[in-house]
Amino acid sequence: LRPDLIFVTPVRGTDLNPKAETLARMRAQTGARVAVLNGDTFDEAGIRWCEGYAVAADRIIVQDCYSIYPLRVRDPAKYLATWTPQDPSLFRRGTEDRSIEVSFLGSVARYPDRKRALGLLDAAGIAVRRGGGQAEAVLSVDEYAETMRRSKIVLNFARPVFDHPVAQCKGRVIEAALCGALLLEQANPETERWLTPGVHYVPFDGERDLVHKVRYFLEHDDERSAIAAAGATHAESCLSAEAYWRRVLGAVLPAEALA
Repeated sequence: LRPDLIFVTPVRGTDLNPKAETLARMRAQTGARVAVLNGDTFDEAGIRWCEGYAVAADRIIVQDCYSIYPLRVRDPAKYLATWTPQDPSLFRRGTEDRSIEVSFLGSVARYPDRKRALGLLDAAGIAVRRGGGQAEAVLSVDEYAETMRRSKIVLNFARPVFDHPVAQCKGRVIEAALCGALLLEQANPETERWLTPGVHYVPFDGERDLVHKVRYFLEHDDERSAIAAAGATHAESCLSAEAYWRRVLGAVLPAEALA
């Protein structure tokens, strides 16, 4: 075998990952380029994890937090910022009625900010369709995507677990946009790398601002629909799975391999 690319997604917390030395040997023996995809790059442990593979990789791909690694790694030029690609057969604008006014699909147990926000929405009499956490009210991917396609508003919270002070561009950001829902997202610089606030989505600052904006956009259908449509059009054009792989392969492989 003479592959052009070895693409690795190592998982923290297991001993089943290939070692950096193994990837370096494979690269030397086959001539293949090596790309390593890493998530959770918002803390020191995540950066050390990335750096452990950087010695053997042509590119380290980062798709959740883009403001930390340039300050902490030896060679920021080896790193490539991306979003999370989504299956276009699932995450797309649908023909279904948007009968779900507000949804949040994700974990809550280890996220104090999510608990506070959802509790305040409940106290304000705003029903939120919930589910889809990795270990809480698990949905199939089809159910998950269908819920987003039927939602008028999709909520997202950008902070990592336990109210860590930085932010992540969660996969829900791209999922909600592609499904044509209005994304209401905690204000943060990571999402702004790909989407324009007030144009493609609506940021909120704190739980009370979230309640106010949910009420406002449920009462103003035209404004909500216009922003949601702009977000969907932008995501389909610039943040699709095809655009993701063009970006990744163009950064990793030599031009002749892409011809």
